[in-house]
Amino acid sequence: MASLLGRLAQQVELDSRIQGRQNARPPVWASTHPDPVNRVKLANAHAAGKPGTVRNRDAFLAAIDGMIYGDDPKQGIIKGNAFIHPDLRLTFSVPRGYYMINSSSAVNVNPQGNSGAAGQAKLTTGRYAGNLDTYVREQFRAFGGQNSSLAPQEIRRTRVNGLNAAVGTARVNNGGNQVDVVVFAYEFARDRAYHFAVIAPAGQSGAFNSMFQSMRRVSASEAGEVVPLRIDVVTVRSGDTISGLSRRMAFSDNQEARFRVLNGLGNSNALRAGDKVKLVVRAR
Repeated sequence: MASLLGRLAQQVELDSRIQGRQNARPPVWASTHPDPVNRVKLANAHAAGKPGTVRNRDAFLAAIDGMIYGDDPKQGIIKGNAFIHPDLRLTFSVPRGYYMINSSSAVNVNPQGNSGAAGQAKLTTGRYAGNLDTYVREQFRAFGGQNSSLAPQEIRRTRVNGLNAAVGTARVNNGGNQVDVVVFAYEFARDRAYHFAVIAPAGQSGAFNSMFQSMRRVSASEAGEVVPLRIDVVTVRSGDTISGLSRRMAFSDNQEARFRVLNGLGNSNALRAGDKVKLVVRAR
């Protein structure tokens, strides 16, 4: 278990480095998951003095061969600075200096460490009855919490890439500082709307303008091209190298680093013919 948690910690560190947020990690008490490093220490402490267990690596690899890696397209996928949801038929891109975290209910947009970017955004949905102005006001109330009187100071109607849209804005005090609150909503059907909720330092919400304007529908052909990434377990052949196998990873960047972390390989490790390793490939 400690070795598994150790690899998880390495993956977290790699993801943070790739997304430029090494210095933007939340403190342990604010994390949505237990800190991997602390869990490794706890696992080692609990295992100390206990008898060893049998490891059946071949059975484990057989069980995960072909499983989905990363986002399931049914919940949308992040590809670089773009998010695409083939079932909801929508896509948008975040500005330089921001990264996304996808969940089953929202896509959160956060500033990367040392990027100079500020403010946070979230794409989600709510009950929609066909009136965008009403929808925006309801999201402001939800943004402010139960019994909140938070309301937009103005609501402006517009169109974005053929979609009816409305944007509400307000400037409010937050802990002694002024912040801008923005709700940018899009009508995808008479009973379906999505919106960005943004909070940013006063005067800086314009950093998200390109994101607001990037929202668009996804065609059926585009949706059909969205396929999941999957684990592919392969046997190392004579002459295979880490750099060569890494190039088969379905990523455009950091292929070797991703391969090493996925397979628990340090800089000094080498491959031997007959070893089994994991690759991340596009599903066929």
